[in-house]
Amino acid sequence: MDTQQAAARTGLDVANAAKANEALGIICEISNILGTGLDRETLSVLVGLLESGINPEALATVVKELRREVRTQRGLAWLILTAS
Repeated sequence: MDTQQAAARTGLDVANAAKANEALGIICEISNILGTGLDRETLSVLVGLLESGINPEALATVVKELRREVRTQRGLAWLILTAS
């Protein structure tokens, strides 16, 4: 999505949308360096939640729990497939 499309979607002017896009790019780079495994879209949602006032520690706990649940579900699927 280009800056003008992002500006139209979010109601920001083009300059602010460009700054937000640049900031998200930097956050993505940091995320990649830290090896979080979070994609750009997920990071964008998380940043939006933080900007709306969500408690960062609570959000981190939810992300960790969701990851744990996904691993559990994948493990169960693997067991079912290999048991057949």
